Amino acid sequence: MAEPTSLPQHDNTEKPIAPWLTLGFFLCSLSWIVVQLILAEELPSTFIYFVAVTILLGASYVLSRFRHKICQTVSKFIFAGFLLLVFTRLFFAGGGFESPVAIWLIMLPLFFRVAVSKNASRIGIVWVSLVMTTELVLHFHYGISLKSPYIDDMYGMGVFNLPIAFVLIIFITKSYEYWHHSSIQKDHLIIKEQQKTIQSQTAFMTNMSHELRTPLNGIFGVFQILQHDLSRKDVLIEAGMRSTEALTTILSDILDAQKLHEGKVKLNEEWLSSEATLGYISHLYESLADTKKLNFRVEGLAELPQEIYCDNTRVGQILNNIVGNAFKFTEQGSIRVCFRYDDGNLNITVKDSGIGMSKAVLDSLFDRFTQADISTTKRFGGSGLGMAITRELVALMKGTVNVESEEGSGTTFKLCLPIAAREGHKSHNSVIQSQPDLGDITLLVVEDNEINNLVTSAMLEGLFKQVITAKDGREGLSLISSTPVDLVVTDIQMPVMDGLALKQAIASSHPKLPVIALTGNAYESQIEEYLAQGFSRVVSKPIVKDVLLAAIKDTLSGKVSESRQNA
Repeated sequence: MAEPTSLPQHDNTEKPIAPWLTLGFFLCSLSWIVVQLILAEELPSTFIYFVAVTILLGASYVLSRFRHKICQTVSKFIFAGFLLLVFTRLFFAGGGFESPVAIWLIMLPLFFRVAVSKNASRIGIVWVSLVMTTELVLHFHYGISLKSPYIDDMYGMGVFNLPIAFVLIIFITKSYEYWHHSSIQKDHLIIKEQQKTIQSQTAFMTNMSHELRTPLNGIFGVFQILQHDLSRKDVLIEAGMRSTEALTTILSDILDAQKLHEGKVKLNEEWLSSEATLGYISHLYESLADTKKLNFRVEGLAELPQEIYCDNTRVGQILNNIVGNAFKFTEQGSIRVCFRYDDGNLNITVKDSGIGMSKAVLDSLFDRFTQADISTTKRFGGSGLGMAITRELVALMKGTVNVESEEGSGTTFKLCLPIAAREGHKSHNSVIQSQPDLGDITLLVVEDNEINNLVTSAMLEGLFKQVITAKDGREGLSLISSTPVDLVVTDIQMPVMDGLALKQAIASSHPKLPVIALTGNAYESQIEEYLAQGFSRVVSKPIVKDVLLAAIKDTLSGKVSESRQNA
């Protein structure tokens, strides 16, 4: 499996000391020592102090250049200790609270938090607190005053103002720490979710590669065998058809998931026979139930209202996803589908005795790109999109879906769809349309892809008076001018002249000639745009013969075009 893409990690380490700052202090201290050694007749009493400080700063700078964590930490604390000692000495020497450096002393913890480390900031707060407490004890308890003899009135203000300023500094420091910590936690959660999504998508793409290659291998294998052996053509063609259907289902799932995610799916609701809309599930899985020796029952159909108002395609898709899942994960036992109509809601229960699901799997069941685990994917196959599509379609219908399951004890899906129903009406879809006589029809197929052109025309040959072909819009327009044509079936994307340009040209020269569009773009908005530009029907690729024929018959019989003709 491909490794998931790595995301840049948030740097949660302590802030490193600026080496140039340490180096600056070191050079200043070293310069002072050199000047004293050269110019001073007698070395001052602080000379040894400066030598010690210079050595410490030099060691701090050297350690800061190492990448080892311990060296970095020692370097930080040497630097912090140096600043605390220097400013503490200046604080007491300059008159305590009257000292000009007093404000800088209490600012050190904040500086440490930003430039050194969080722990250094905490040590700085404790140290400054001790220094200020010592000054107050010396003054008020022992009567020892460090005030400057030159300033008589500033001491009281310093005693009052500096502790308040110090408290404010602590508050600002702690607020910054809290904000910084919260920000890091939030970033980590975002990164974790992004990594989880990327891992899921990577696993999904890896699985899709397998799922797409499997039916493609079946199709390719069938043709390789048929090239040399036609004796088993019936079995091989059936296998090729199953592989093609599997490939189409996977591609449709991917497209549907994307359209639902973008909010581009619209319901095409109409009055339908409840028996025809829901009862097909019994016949669809009857053969599979016999093959797997499962007890498959469909109950409650007879008690439903005669007609329901819904989108036949989407209700069927939901039902097929759930029942198909039940068959996929049930090796023995039973599968029961129960229908009930109550208070304006169609209730569907699908119960199986399959492998069941753990709580962890249940929690992510309706997530996109998710399956139980890799072993489940390898064993049972599937795109991992079916349940996500089901949830979003149910939400689009303003319904609910609930799942009850235990590992090893089977699964129960409960659907509640708010669907209108009625009794005693003749279903719209049962009205018999007058069928045109295809034997009198000349059909033009315009398709630039040689294989698609051959396949589409071969599908229709023998059903019409004549099927003629063209490789692009310009050639098709020329044939229309020279040959009587009753209907045009054209691809959209073609060189020289595409399907849209061909439709516009036909609208100008032969305004009554109907045109059906063939397209690999199955987005709802794009299909509606094609219909708005005058196409009689839009049929999505891959082309299914029955769907294409239905579109042709509806167009020739003058039936009002629908917003979607999908394979």
